[in-house]
Parts: sequence; structure tokens; C-alpha cells
Amino acid sequence: MKKKNPTLYLSIMIIFFATLSMTGCSTLDPRRVDIELPVEPPLAKETIFDQALKDLGKMTEIYGNYSVTVQSIVVGDETGVSHGDLTQGEIPQRISEMTNSSLNAIGGKIVFIPYLPNYINSMQTVGYSNLERKRTPDVILTGGITEFDRGLETRGKNTDYGFGTEPLSDATTFFDSQTINADYSSGEKVSVATITLDSNLIDYQTFAGISGVQAVNTIKVFKANKEKELGFSLFGPSFGLMGSILKVQGRHAAVRLLVQLNTIEVIGKLYNLPYWRLLPNFSEDTTVLTDIGAEFLQWDEITRIIKTQELLFLSGYDILVTGNLDSNTLDALRSFDQGFNSETGEVSVDMYIALYQNVPLNNDALARRKMFDRQLQVLLQSIQQGAILPAPGSREVERRS
Repeated sequence: MKKKNPTLYLSIMIIFFATLSMTGCSTLDPRRVDIELPVEPPLAKETIFDQALKDLGKMTEIYGNYSVTVQSIVVGDETGVSHGDLTQGEIPQRISEMTNSSLNAIGGKIVFIPYLPNYINSMQTVGYSNLERKRTPDVILTGGITEFDRGLETRGKNTDYGFGTEPLSDATTFFDSQTINADYSSGEKVSVATITLDSNLIDYQTFAGISGVQAVNTIKVFKANKEKELGFSLFGPSFGLMGSILKVQGRHAAVRLLVQLNTIEVIGKLYNLPYWRLLPNFSEDTTVLTDIGAEFLQWDEITRIIKTQELLFLSGYDILVTGNLDSNTLDALRSFDQGFNSETGEVSVDMYIALYQNVPLNNDALARRKMFDRQLQVLLQSIQQGAILPAPGSREVERRS
């Protein structure tokens, strides 16, 4: 019997399977090959102040504020250190679009008007622009980065630097909602960058600054080589906040936080709103509370009662706007403050401020605002017909009419 040649046999098998494989591949139409690619949906860029901006717009409506058109001119780095390669792009050279986005996100009684001089000039050149139909701003938001310090660094094996934060319950996917305890003691380089942003409001008609309406806040960004996140501390005259941002977002994200915070503070001060209720770890703005108290003392008695009834109604008490401290109003005041002296029938400044700060910021209060405005119109008609005689100098009643 003739022995098989194993080498020849192996060669024949290789040729056979190779031919079979080529034949199978030739039946595949590359146009019909279904390849499943991993697709991830785009992630929304959110910060812990995004919701606060929206709530500020709702606050302007609930408190019955007048509409204001706001324009933001060029906002950038006033220190000059971000130009060129000095900071390797660690802070954005232009912050105008961040400011525009913050203003436009508020809504409510705030109307954002972009600053587009080049575009308007171009439209005029081709004859497409009609400036008579353009809205002019009431106020102008100005600002810029006024301080930037990136030179604080520690090196060596004995480096020991750490910080911690409490959980941010309202944090989004942009932030780690868990408690952060970072201990930078690995002997690697640790750096601290301090960035300060100033913002001011200017009256468009007079080009004069609006007194007391400004914001100056600072953010510190902590960076360590071995960490996946950057720690940050936000602080200003009346608050402090700690948290983290991703390294890939870096100091640009930190500047966005500053812009949003300053925008909330400036608009809140413009309207004398308790804007600090929208921000974590924020204490009361004594300047705003002082202005609210001073305004209350300047009103006549009828206006004080009407404004008190307004706050009670917005807070959920079912009372009528009468301009008098009737029994329903007195009961509501006693319910709000057990220490209220119904015998004297006087609302103190402190009680009015307490009412002002505790108006609910929800859709029910927004609906009650519309109901109250209708009630107020009925009261004003009664005043005009002589059924109720307002005290002299009732500016609030005259303004609302």
C-alpha cells in the first residue's frame, strides 16, 4: 500500500479551505454589510447654575417685575494674560457668548438683545436692515476678568494638600453628585488658579452706572496631575461653594460658572429680588434687603397694605385685595407669624421683608400672580370711581395703573 505524503496532503487541504473561504467572501455585497457602530447620544452641557437662571426668570414674573431689555457688550480678559500662549488657552479670551447665553437663558421679564454692530452695518450696506423696528436696550451688562493668578504651585515628595465638599443634591451629569474628598499628597505637582470676574450694569439712556448693581466673584481651581477631576471653590462677599469639574472641561468651565453666577447676581440686584434663594450656600444680600425695607417705609399706608396683601396672596393665602387690614388679612398675617400683634394692626418692616423672602417659586405662585393682577385692576377701578380714596403720594398705586 502506497503511503500518503503528509506534506502534499496538508498543502491540498490549505488550498481547499482557502478557495472555499474566497468563494464565500465573493458572495458578500459590501453595500449590504451591516456593521453595528457604537453610537452615544450627545450630552447636554449643564452646570449647577443652569436651573437657577431659569428660576430667576420665573422669579421676575412671580414678583411682578417690569420688563427689561438687556444688552451685553464685549466681555473678555482684562488682565491680558490669556492672549498669546501665556496660559495655553486656560481661560477663554472672549466671554461674550457665555454672557449672552446666560442672559438669554433667564427668560421671564428679561429680554436679551445681542450686540452685533458688524452684522447691523453689513445689513445696512445691502439695504436689508430697518433700524426703526429694532428694540433698544434699557441696560447694558459690562464686565471682564480682572484677576488671574496661575502661579501658585507646590512640588516635592512632602506635598500635602486636600479639600472636601458636601454632596450637591441639585448637581447634574456635569458634576459629580457624590461627596468629593481629594487628598493631593502623592508628591506630584499641585496648582491653584484664581480667576475673578467683575460685572456692572449701565443705564443705556444716560450711560451712567446703576448704583449698587454689580457683582465681583472669584473661583479657585485646584489641579493635581493624578486626578481625573479639578476641584473648584467659588466665593464672593456673601457665599461659598465647592465642587468639581472634569479636567477636559478645565478652566473654561470654571469661567462659565463665574459668568452665570455674576449674571444671576446682577439681574437679582437690578430687580431687588431675593436671588440668593436660587443658589446653594448663599447668604442674604443685605444691600437688597435694605433697599426693600427703605422702599416699604416710603410708601403710604394703603400701598403698604396692598403690597402686604399681594405677598400673602402669592404665598397661598386666599384673601382679597382691599387696601384695608380686614379680618381675612389679619388672620393670614397671624398664620404667617404667630407673634403678629393684631391689636395694633401694623405690619413692621421686618415682617414685610420676611414675607418678601418667602414667596413660593412654583407654578402655583405664577398663576396667583395673574389672579392678583386682575384683583388689583378691580381695586384701581374702585379708587378711580371714588369708592376708595388713596392716601396722598401713593406712587405704587399710580405706577400700577
